[in-house]
Amino acid sequence: MTQKPSMADEIISNGTFPNDTFTVPVKNIIDDFIQPDPLQVNITHLNQLGISVDASSMVAETGRISFFYIRLPPQGATKFQNIAIRFDNASILNVFPLSFAASGSVSGIRRLGSLSDSTTVYQIEITMAKSMCSGVPDGTCRVVYWKPYLILENNISVPGNFSISLPIACGSQCGAPVDSSCASASLSCASCNGQQVSGADTPVTRRYNMGRSSGSFNFTYMTYTVKDRIKVTYEDQILLDSGCVGTDDFNGTQRRLLSFSGKSQEIRVDVEPNCNGTAGTAWDFIVECINPCSDSSVKVILTAGPTEIKDGGVTYISNEAEMPGLTSYYCYPSTIEWTFNLDYEPLLGVSLNP
Repeated sequence: MTQKPSMADEIISNGTFPNDTFTVPVKNIIDDFIQPDPLQVNITHLNQLGISVDASSMVAETGRISFFYIRLPPQGATKFQNIAIRFDNASILNVFPLSFAASGSVSGIRRLGSLSDSTTVYQIEITMAKSMCSGVPDGTCRVVYWKPYLILENNISVPGNFSISLPIACGSQCGAPVDSSCASASLSCASCNGQQVSGADTPVTRRYNMGRSSGSFNFTYMTYTVKDRIKVTYEDQILLDSGCVGTDDFNGTQRRLLSFSGKSQEIRVDVEPNCNGTAGTAWDFIVECINPCSDSSVKVILTAGPTEIKDGGVTYISNEAEMPGLTSYYCYPSTIEWTFNLDYEPLLGVSLNP
């Protein structure tokens, strides 16, 4: 029986790593615990470098780029040649040459700057493999751990004395419980509201409940001068891939009519900033909500919260005993007769008497 690959194996084998990175077997590495070791990076450190972090970027999404931050101590007589990452207990290290961070090339390895304690923060870009979630129920949250290493001459390594957990969203996390490792991804969920989303130098994912499982909507985006990449997907189908572009090269604001049809009511928007190896970007986008009257057969619309109730449909009070907001309207400037009945049905064995 073939054993299913581990999360670490999926990332290493099927993820997209920066240019010119390579792997080294762990058994070929000699650990040195005397040299200064790599340090952890927190939100405060990034803020000191002028980087604002979106909550959704802290959760890895399949098919989207993720940033890994590593902080290096000041270099002494021994020069650091490379940095590396080990996922879980993988048998190999993924090694990233520090020389590419200083070259200014589009390498996926970037020196972000130095902090007041003379430590230096580096950023590594890895696109998560879609196969990481194959065979896993939609809505599952998985976790992989990674540890940074400093690589010196002659395959001598200095491992970090910590491991960092990376939550991985397998499908929508909009219903994730508050104690889920992917709970921060639920902050990126919303009903379609037509509001502009803006950002800068960290990856972003947003999910929108469109209130129906098929339809067409307008999507507007701007990436200005510094190039970014924006993708819109539905049920893993790409509705839009902007490519790595600065929209100022194409007369500014871009607006596209996108159509979807399936079982889900949710679309996903991913932003990969600075896709050309730059920094200091700015971008924004708007998901314009579907006009319910775009369907010529529709005369009366009734919704409970974000969900449309079809003719003869039923809506339920939530587990918190809250009635969803009901909205109704008609699409034609004429008088239309319609009825709405509000009934209740007591649960078996539950008394409604005080």
